Amino acid sequence: MNTDIRRLTFFERAFIAISTLWVVVFLVSYMGVELKSWRAQNLAEFIFWLAPLVLFVMASRIRPSNWRSVSMIASGLLVAISVMPASCSGFDVLALGDGPVDLSFEPISREAFGQTELALYRTNCGAICSFGLVLIQERNFASGIRVARVLGRWEPANSAVVRVASPELIYVELAPYGESRIVTEVHNLKVSRSFLW
Repeated sequence: MNTDIRRLTFFERAFIAISTLWVVVFLVSYMGVELKSWRAQNLAEFIFWLAPLVLFVMASRIRPSNWRSVSMIASGLLVAISVMPASCSGFDVLALGDGPVDLSFEPISREAFGQTELALYRTNCGAICSFGLVLIQERNFASGIRVARVLGRWEPANSAVVRVASPELIYVELAPYGESRIVTEVHNLKVSRSFLW
């Protein structure tokens, strides 16, 4: 039996810990868990997308081995993938101002829906695009944390009325919008059940 078992260095332990934490946070956010504060959420996303750069630096400090090669390639790919989301999150952190509401994602109505809420948001990316609407089902999970899932997205759109028909069916009436929509449109949304909802 080989008794020459090398102990992990600080950088190897740090690489494993940060990699594991990054995957866990990715899976949790994929399920729709987010922070209620839009500023805190944007800052958390910025830090999350910068983490692959830290992983790449950690991987470069691992002792030469096949594990080091695989770690550097994997973290290098993550860095390439994360450049755009990190840039967007960083821009949001720096440029969205200090107001209580994110004007690029403005809540315009809320309605109770069982133990959850239906929140309608107006999106606005500035002069280069039209307004849009996003309907999100939200559930408070803990202090400062919620679970959210997108039920519908429409663009261009400026205003809408949300009506609950049943625990499984929602009507969304989109108001006319310029020349794109000259009459009211009604969309039927079927709400699926899951362990979070």
